[in-house]
Amino acid sequence: MTNQPTTLPTGGDTTRTLLSLIGDKWTLRVIAQLVAGKRRFNELRKLVVGISQKVLAATLRNLEREGLVKRTFFPVIPPRVEYELTEVGMRFLQALGALRDFAVENRPEIEAARRRFDAELEMAPQSQMISGH
Repeated sequence: MTNQPTTLPTGGDTTRTLLSLIGDKWTLRVIAQLVAGKRRFNELRKLVVGISQKVLAATLRNLEREGLVKRTFFPVIPPRVEYELTEVGMRFLQALGALRDFAVENRPEIEAARRRFDAELEMAPQSQMISGH
């Protein structure tokens, strides 16, 4: 047995990017509104309460760049743009479902671990908290 650090297989930048999307405040809210089907920009803006026009535009661009959302432009007057989940976007949702299921199934153990940790932190001498041990 060696003391070498264990390296987990990753998808590199793709994995990091997708995980950052999950952690983003708005991404999942926007995706949730696209599950029902195609939506126009202003429709999404009304449905995703609290999101600004600038943040919604950036979120949609990121989702489009990652292949999760398809943007369709209609050259009419006034111009119309629709957004919808792609096949990859739907599979992304399925993967999120697995993560949600994990959280639900393991909730009691996770909450118990949090309580133990917080209790130990409250009881630890100040010197241990500063050193991180």
